[in-house]
Amino acid sequence: MSLVLKLDIEGHELSALLGATETLRQIEIVQFEFGGGNIDSHTYFQDFWYFFTDLEFDLHRLTPTGLNRVAEYSEMLEVFRPTNYFAVRK
Repeated sequence: MSLVLKLDIEGHELSALLGATETLRQIEIVQFEFGGGNIDSHTYFQDFWYFFTDLEFDLHRLTPTGLNRVAEYSEMLEVFRPTNYFAVRK
């Protein structure tokens, strides 16, 4: 059985994740939103990229055609429009 964590806390997702690193060892999938709330919390997609990469998760962006894996970080990903992402344990 896969354990899934869904976060929607208006830009404070990274703070919650940083406080839950022990719990994340049991989680297989994390769904989170990245958007305008991240401007207010001064967090960037790069922060999520390094956080999840260090914990051995792959990142995927939800698009109208399905999940698209984010294979590498790029500044082009710093788009503050509401976007749903999934971090999936490798």
